[in-house]
Amino acid sequence: MKALKILLIAAGIAAASASSASASTTYATLVDYNPVGTIAADRSVPSNALGPSDGLFLSLGLTGSAVFSFGTDFTGPAAVVEVTNGNRSDYLETAQVWGGTSYDPGTNSLASFALLGVINNSLPTAILAFTGIYKYLAIVDTSSGAGRDGFDIDSVSVSAVPLPAGVVLLGSGVALLGFVGRRRKRTAVAA
Repeated sequence: MKALKILLIAAGIAAASASSASASTTYATLVDYNPVGTIAADRSVPSNALGPSDGLFLSLGLTGSAVFSFGTDFTGPAAVVEVTNGNRSDYLETAQVWGGTSYDPGTNSLASFALLGVINNSLPTAILAFTGIYKYLAIVDTSSGAGRDGFDIDSVSVSAVPLPAGVVLLGSGVALLGFVGRRRKRTAVAA
């Protein structure tokens, strides 16, 4: 009976671990903002681009950029919510998306980053599929046209890289062994 109870506990832990090992949507938590040109005060607040979409946004300025961190390693796809006031076809804005594993805000250099793709504001949310594991996502405005303040970012999300299921299961197994050991010790002391 004890063996069956232990087996059921282990199966429950394994099931819970398998579900927690899947990728999850993760929003940007930090941003290094590098605007170009004059941008209205309400459009130059870096925190506007953090967290889920809320209608507030960060304008990059023509050729400006922002480097986002997510607090974890991530992979694709990425979703970038862009805000355009007016008709999107009249205000086409574009941006390059770069992925990197290291970044020094002091130099603002993307030399170690890889180009993941190009997005535009033809739809409110641009989805960019890519492979690889990164720590930073850079968005660089490539829009053209006078009188514009560049790509406007409301939110950025990626898929967090899950812990390998084996690591989660190993941790669960060690915890289970500790639990069983304590039970046996308690039973031996009581006898």
